[in-house]
Amino acid sequence: MGRRKRCTAQFKAKVAFEAAKGDKSISEIASEYGVHPQQVRSWKREFLGKMYLAFEKDRDTLELQKELEKAYNIKFKTRHRSGLMGDALGIAEVALGVQGF
Repeated sequence: MGRRKRCTAQFKAKVAFEAAKGDKSISEIASEYGVHPQQVRSWKREFLGKMYLAFEKDRDTLELQKELEKAYNIKFKTRHRSGLMGDALGIAEVALGVQGF
């Protein structure tokens, strides 16, 4: 028996998007990308079921940013940073791209 083929998330998304468009049959897409038709159906179902996540990320990031701002204002009103909490906020600011409140 052959080894299992591992597919990247980008590859799965590409195949699922192709299937969701409906321009080609599932069998055509499966043979084009070298995967089983049932796998294409499964990825398509998962893709369509989780499309809303593309829009929720922004909302979650904004909520996290507001919480970070609130914590920053409460803990560091004097603009003095020291210790682990200051370092953690600095790292979070860089990650979120919101430096210098």
